Amino acid sequence: VEMSNRLAREIAIQRALSQGDGRDYQPQFRLVPIATIVESIVASFAHHPAAKGIGLVVNDYDHALKVRSDPELVMRVLGNMLVNAFEATEPGGTVTLSVQDQTKRVTFLVWNRATIPTAIALRIFQRNFSSKQGLGRGLGTYSMKFFGESVLGGRVTFSTGPEGTTFRFELPL
Repeated sequence: VEMSNRLAREIAIQRALSQGDGRDYQPQFRLVPIATIVESIVASFAHHPAAKGIGLVVNDYDHALKVRSDPELVMRVLGNMLVNAFEATEPGGTVTLSVQDQTKRVTFLVWNRATIPTAIALRIFQRNFSSKQGLGRGLGTYSMKFFGESVLGGRVTFSTGPEGTTFRFELPL
């Protein structure tokens, strides 16, 4: 039942995004443990094609931490961050997911070793922009920014350089 409900919400998210700008989606805010979100995300990538041959390291965090948000949207934003990180990582490499408990907010960080070229970095959050070939591309980073900021009231940013690329998703507690 839980998985069916989650799938129905995911379909509603995708429909709202593909049929318009996503503003029709009605978030369902509730108090949710960060550990539940992290465990669900890790489980969803255990057999994900993008993660094949790539390690996922989850840094230690406060498992008692909770956030009032729409967990499906939070997982959608994190999932898109992780897909991008896995796709940018060579087989045998590692992607890191971290959670930082900061005053009045929680920050999720997704890191990989690759550097995003400047020409791509300048357009990273544009709708329908993708540096990858194939159908169904160009909504991932756009939806991260849109849902993370406009719907959830958080902040989505990234930094890239010789040390790698880190996407940040801050949410108010």
